[in-house]
Amino acid sequence: MEIIPYVYQITSRGVNIILIVEEKLTLVDTGYRGSSPKIVSFIHSLGRSVKEISLIIVTHNHLDHVGGLPELKKLTPAKVAAHKADISEGELPYPRVVPKLLHIPPLSILRPFVYAKPSEVDIQLEGGETLAH
Repeated sequence: MEIIPYVYQITSRGVNIILIVEEKLTLVDTGYRGSSPKIVSFIHSLGRSVKEISLIIVTHNHLDHVGGLPELKKLTPAKVAAHKADISEGELPYPRVVPKLLHIPPLSILRPFVYAKPSEVDIQLEGGETLAH
C-alpha cells in the first residue's frame, strides 16, 4: 500500500515494513524471519529488483523488526543501519524475562534468531543522522 508518494507499507504477518522508492531502495525493518519472499514479491510488482535495496534501517532490535535481516542480507547489497544502543553485545533488547528465558535450554537455541548482532550492522547510529545513499 502506498502511504505517500514513493513510500510503501508492506505488511507481513501483522508487522509493517516500509519501503522507500527512490533511485535506490531503502527498507525500514525486515519483519519476521520468512518475510523476505513477500518483500521481494512486492518490489517486483513495482518493476524493481531486490538488488536495488542499498540501505536497510532497523528501527529497533526486536524479532519482528530484524527477523528477516539475515535473509535480506543474502539477497541484497544493502548496508544495515541501527542505533548503537540497540546492538550491543550485552543484554538482549527485550523485557527482562525474555533474555532470562533465552538462556535456558532448549530455548537458548533461539537466541541467535531473535536479534541482530553487531556484526550484521554496517552503520551504527547515534541519533540525529541524516541517511542518504
